[in-house]
Parts: sequence; structure tokens; C-alpha cells
Amino acid sequence: ETLFLLLTVQESFPGTVDRAFLKKHWRQKEIFHKGNLESLGQVVLASATAHPNFHAVCRLILTRICADTAIFPAFWDKIVDTTLCSASHERKQLAFRFLEHAVPLLRADQISAAMSPSLLKMLINNLVYPDSFHSA
Repeated sequence: ETLFLLLTVQESFPGTVDRAFLKKHWRQKEIFHKGNLESLGQVVLASATAHPNFHAVCRLILTRICADTAIFPAFWDKIVDTTLCSASHERKQLAFRFLEHAVPLLRADQISAAMSPSLLKMLINNLVYPDSFHSA
């Protein structure tokens, strides 16, 4: 909830959260910086406790990440592809939720990064079983 609040304040009241504050608390002057992928990943993993709901902070993260063509591929590879796709059933479902919410936000040239080989393999493998992720 802390990141959700921080992003909401940052979006609603530009200039309130200054770069010095972010540097002190996030080690970077921007929240969505490659140096913060580990911290963002921890937030995403913690959001899996809201399973099967897609936590509001994930929507905010995804909206900002998809708009940033420089960080999107690194985020998707590290967080969705590597971390979520190779974890528990709940986290795999979260990976599908990320894909579901990301596709409408992405430009055409970003779709191939989102449809990573491990995500496609997971999707194909689970389509065989009627009770897998079909609700995702």
C-alpha cells in the first residue's frame, strides 16, 4: 500500500514527491528505474497475497512501466518472465494477469517482449487442462 500511495500522490500532486526524497528512499531519483527493479519485484510478489485479485498497485506499476519503452523490456524479463513464470501457481496466474492488463497499454512493437517464450510455453501447457488458468 505504501508504493500505491506514493504513486497516487506523485500522479495527483506533481512536484510533491521530489527527486531528493526518491533518491533517499528508493536509491534512485525515479521509482521506475532499472536500479529499482528488485524493489518493484518485491512489491509485485507481495501483491500476490491479494490472489486472485490483481492488486491496484500492480495496475499503477504496469501503467507506468508500459509507457516507458526503455524500462519495459527489463521489467518484463526480470519480474514477469523470470520471477512470476517460474514460481507457484498463484504467481503464474499473476503473470497472466500482468499480460492481460499490459496488452491494451502496449504499442505494437512491445508485444513481442510481453509474449516471451516462457510465458507462451506456460500458456500452451495450461490450455491442455480445463481447470488450469482459464479464468485468468
